[in-house]
Amino acid sequence: MKSVASLDLADGPTVVFSAHGVPPSTHHRARELGLDVLDTTCAFVVDIHDEVERALSEGCHLVFVGDLRQAGLMVGIEIVADRASKRGFPYVTQVGYVVAAEARARGLLVRPIGGPI
Repeated sequence: MKSVASLDLADGPTVVFSAHGVPPSTHHRARELGLDVLDTTCAFVVDIHDEVERALSEGCHLVFVGDLRQAGLMVGIEIVADRASKRGFPYVTQVGYVVAAEARARGLLVRPIGGPI
């Protein structure tokens, strides 16, 4: 198996979409090219995609924050006590969990991992 930067470079009959998912346009393009698709998107990501589509259909304005480093919806946000030094909060404060709880109360789906979200 090899990775390709574009579906146009796929040289086999089947493409595999990663666990982090791909946009609907990628599925559409694969069909246009006559490729078989093995979609290995994890259930959690599928749920997030469904929630995003529901929110958009209800007229919600969604903002994604972070440095996008891949094609999925996984984004890491580092919460810091001091922007200049990028010093984080002490682990004992569990600031990631506090921010995640507030975000969820406002309808934003996040998962804290200690300090980072």
